[in-house]
Amino acid sequence: MAVTTKRFTTSIPAELKNGIISGYGNGELGPGRRATRAQAAQMLKNFFENQ
Repeated sequence: MAVTTKRFTTSIPAELKNGIISGYGNGELGPGRRATRAQAAQMLKNFFENQ
């Protein structure tokens, strides 16, 4: 199933601000890329730590 990036572009600034996502380290976020298991686990960890 293809996911369009437009759906998520409004939440990206909030996720960056809250430390849930941080990008690839070179200023790139890659919202159209698939996340690895490790990346998804890190995002979930960051999300629950910020609750």
